[in-house]
Amino acid sequence: MKNKNTIRAILSLSFLLFAACKIEPIFYAIEKEVPLEKAVIKGNLYSMTEFKDHLYAASGSLYEKDKTAIREWTAASAPPGFIIRVASDESNLYVLTKDKKLYMKEETGGWREITGISPIELFDNKASDTNKKTAYVTTSENLYSLTGETAPTTPETTNGASKSSKAAVYHDGTDTFSNTVLIARGKKAVYTMDGNKIKYGNDTSSIEVSGAKSMAVYNDGSKESLLIGTTSGIVLVNLDNDGKPTSTGTMFGENIESSIAMLEIKTLYSFGDAIYAFAVDKTTSKKTNTWGYYKDRPNWNVE
Repeated sequence: MKNKNTIRAILSLSFLLFAACKIEPIFYAIEKEVPLEKAVIKGNLYSMTEFKDHLYAASGSLYEKDKTAIREWTAASAPPGFIIRVASDESNLYVLTKDKKLYMKEETGGWREITGISPIELFDNKASDTNKKTAYVTTSENLYSLTGETAPTTPETTNGASKSSKAAVYHDGTDTFSNTVLIARGKKAVYTMDGNKIKYGNDTSSIEVSGAKSMAVYNDGSKESLLIGTTSGIVLVNLDNDGKPTSTGTMFGENIESSIAMLEIKTLYSFGDAIYAFAVDKTTSKKTNTWGYYKDRPNWNVE
């Protein structure tokens, strides 16, 4: 009987220790929860761009804010239609609607349709130097650079440019194109995915990331980090001074575990000291939103 009581005591203690290990992270996540703001950007976040000191977000409607502001999104003037893409160059802002109409506007003035072209995809090269910023449009036959209201006629064919291109980045004086959205640029390299491994320049890292859906490079003021949106949150990859991926690290945001840690990150952008992510929660619509993280507000909340 004494042995049985001892065994019961050991089992009970083991259970309590196991339960404590399981519960502790839950309490930690609850402790870090932040009350959710009321979402301004409604629906899917399809794309974002920076234009003339403002950020623009395409989400069916078009939204804008000062690029240094924390949240403060407002509805922007937009052409008719359901807006699925927004892009820019030095002088013009462009949008593409779901019914495949392409529009442009300058900093002042109204929207004008670009006719004489049948657009499929719209994106820009994400250049931080506005003098190097270029917007591109694809058709069923080619990829073209945009220069305002005039329909382009000369196709782009270098550095992977094709009718299948879906994204581009500007790095070291050149635009590099990708047939997926999994491309980002840092100061030292262009990053893509080779299967589950990270490709940087012409080299491939041994670091593996499964379920990649989106990608961006974030600079916190002291160093760059590669961020990869996956089917289960954002993976942060540390980069050395030469831009080489070295290890995975802890994602930014004091409340990351209680907000978007396990959600599918379909869209990911970084502008200045902020990160924007469109997260999908397949179990509830509560967390399916565009989320933002700001260095001066070190937590995640809906935009």
